Amino acid sequence: MGIELTSIGSSSSGNSYIIRGGETVVILDVGLSGKKIKAGLAELELRTCDVDAILVTHEHVDHIKSIRMMARECRQARIITSEGTYNACDSMKDIDGGRLTFVSGGESLTVGELGIRTFKLSHDAAEPVGFALEYEDDRLVVVTDTGIVTEEIRKEIMRANKIVFESNYEENLLLMGPYPYNVKRRILGDFGHLSNEIAGNMLSEMVQRQKEEAELLKAPRIMLAHISTTNNTAGQARYTVESIMKKHGHNSGADYDMIIAAKEGITRL
Repeated sequence: MGIELTSIGSSSSGNSYIIRGGETVVILDVGLSGKKIKAGLAELELRTCDVDAILVTHEHVDHIKSIRMMARECRQARIITSEGTYNACDSMKDIDGGRLTFVSGGESLTVGELGIRTFKLSHDAAEPVGFALEYEDDRLVVVTDTGIVTEEIRKEIMRANKIVFESNYEENLLLMGPYPYNVKRRILGDFGHLSNEIAGNMLSEMVQRQKEEAELLKAPRIMLAHISTTNNTAGQARYTVESIMKKHGHNSGADYDMIIAAKEGITRL
């Protein structure tokens, strides 16, 4: 089966993913209510006692909303995050220190059957980190909440055959939209978010590299995520990314498979 990723919900309002490799289960970010996350686990026929680790990318509320509750409910789970995120997140202060694992970008560790690598994100948070996971022949990387794709991030993307990639905004919709100027500049900046256009170009490069090197026996699977409710739509994100892919000679269904993470509810990669 390889690595299975299920989005419970992904948007600027809240994000959480359940990832499974063999008998190992981890939750990546807990930016939804604990009730919704537990319902997501139940839909996958999992319980909180099955969770081996909770991975936290950074301290913004749409990623840590229910960390206190889920840390309590998932009693056996390690909490893996950066020290900077921990220090910036009051909700983590009640967690038993023996359950905490601090990581920085560029580290490797294992949780059960999953191999995990970390990489730095470029975001307006204390010490944001992203996660790449391996199980058997599958390599999954989750890239959201970064204003730029650094060379470190790019290297992880190029190794992946499954990817969750931010497609937060359509630039024209953002520029013409209702947000104040300073907020628009933040989103567009190096410590903000990634646009549909950036997603299309980066994913095209990933698909091209894998076609050239013939590393994979099947097309990579892509999930576009963290789509803004105000400055984007699922349809717009798909149209922009697929148009760029097609421009570079990559066809959906043949060279790659792509889905859009729902704002609320289950989406499986």
